[in-house]
Amino acid sequence: MKIVYLRPKSGFITELRSDTLWGLICWGIRNVFGNTALERVLESFIENIPEFLISSAFPYKKYGNEIIQYFPKPILPVKPYENDSTDPDKKNKLQKSIDEKKNKKKALIGFNHYQKLINKQITLEKAIIDTDNIKIESISVTHNTIDRLKGATLKKDGIGQLFHKDELFLINNSEKESEETGLFFLIKGNSEKVDAALRWLSHVGFGGDRNTGKGHFEVHVSDFVIQEPIDFNAITTLSLYYPSQNKDELSKFKLSPLFNYQLEKRQGYMSFLKYTNFDKPEIIMFKEGSVFPSIPYFDYYGENKVLKEKNIDDGIYHPVYQYGYGFMVKMKI
Repeated sequence: MKIVYLRPKSGFITELRSDTLWGLICWGIRNVFGNTALERVLESFIENIPEFLISSAFPYKKYGNEIIQYFPKPILPVKPYENDSTDPDKKNKLQKSIDEKKNKKKALIGFNHYQKLINKQITLEKAIIDTDNIKIESISVTHNTIDRLKGATLKKDGIGQLFHKDELFLINNSEKESEETGLFFLIKGNSEKVDAALRWLSHVGFGGDRNTGKGHFEVHVSDFVIQEPIDFNAITTLSLYYPSQNKDELSKFKLSPLFNYQLEKRQGYMSFLKYTNFDKPEIIMFKEGSVFPSIPYFDYYGENKVLKEKNIDDGIYHPVYQYGYGFMVKMKI
């Protein structure tokens, strides 16, 4: 397994979720190795033996030589509500309930606690309480419109043209100041082509507004290991996940008490650099952190959903895919 660190040189516009990252990497493979190489990669996903799997991007912090990676907290069963109105210790329990509600807002936990949690060595509550939190915040930034011929701000009715646009920044909420913050994601499988695509993307940028300097990152790749339990009975995803219909994965989850999840609608468009834009239809996926019962003899979970078929008359020269493979981590519940 490899970990890819993305150290931002600026704010960024696009959330780097697994489906977005996969699309960017595919364009990178095409531009570095050519269209034939990309088609071979796509075929491996169609045949359900994907050449590589990727997670979504999550934040990290660095203190000296120590790096703290933040993982999505697994979605575990909710404890039943207990009516303790007659309990003499009601005040303390009420305070505990308030504290738990605050901790629920933490969507991420540090890697050390994450690793202990999936091995059932600590509770989720303990992992959340001990996490020194970090988050990605959207901040509205003021821009102006420039007349490139005159080198001046455009004017309308004597007023300069100002506009606002949301940009994403990493916010360190800890009292301890970190030396570096950034994003990371994980890769399983053959990462040779991915490495080359990432070097190319480090020059052209990730996501929107690349031409104005947004979405530019320094890229560093190294080895990474997650100590997963041998006696696992569940899995949790580090990517957006669309269950395979051919393997009927969803029906294998439905009746299990270990099936705990959140859903998310994904919709966007396909484009990169000089290529034509295509609107993508809406698709519902399982969110990062969702938990599922493990299925015996399954190597891969999920599939790439075909959103648009090849239609040269409409300018679509190959099928449009939505990346839906789950980046699964074994877990003991």
